[in-house]
Amino acid sequence: MLMNLENKIDFIFALEDGSKYMIIDQGNCQGKAYYLANRLDTLGNLSNVVAIFCLEDNQNLVPVGDSNLLRELEKYFSSRLKESN
Repeated sequence: MLMNLENKIDFIFALEDGSKYMIIDQGNCQGKAYYLANRLDTLGNLSNVVAIFCLEDNQNLVPVGDSNLLRELEKYFSSRLKESN
């Protein structure tokens, strides 16, 4: 089962459209795993495009679509970034 607390930071994954992302942080909320990721450019370098994904059906990473949840997750990940600096 993929929805465990295993560290996924630095994991690279591709979406159906071919875009690739690298997970830079992860967290859990209400029994679901969420991942903050940077999009990779064509050379494989981190870009300035950031997105938050959730694990769906314990196997697929999909962008978070709920705007209220997205705002809460943005606050959560932002506070973690401030703490690490």
